[in-house]
Amino acid sequence: MERGGFPGACVQVLKGEVRLASSELLHCGGAALEASGGTVALDGVEAEGGTAGCLVLLDGARAELQGNHCAGRGPGLVAASGSTAALRMNQWSVDPVFLVECETGSRVRLVYGPRGTESREPCSPAR
Repeated sequence: MERGGFPGACVQVLKGEVRLASSELLHCGGAALEASGGTVALDGVEAEGGTAGCLVLLDGARAELQGNHCAGRGPGLVAASGSTAALRMNQWSVDPVFLVECETGSRVRLVYGPRGTESREPCSPAR
């Protein structure tokens, strides 16, 4: 989606709800998905974001992410300003995998899956 000549996210959620299953969000100019508030559920989504990141959660957005694959030039999952995400069996072809604003209460929880693919839980104490 482009507005005024500036590349944007493939999907934008503004205090709403979106559920995607078995979908593709490819060749996105900004993030593959950007949510400001609201709720997001992705299941089996192939996503490719731009430099903004693959999935961006802002302003207390909540996400359930299961069986997705994120690729692109930016971080895999950005969680800021109190946003939270629960992850199950996702694959990340990005670096860094997570960019989490821990000091604002943002959290990413690894519910199930090989720890090697999703790293350690951000904002958790080092072991």
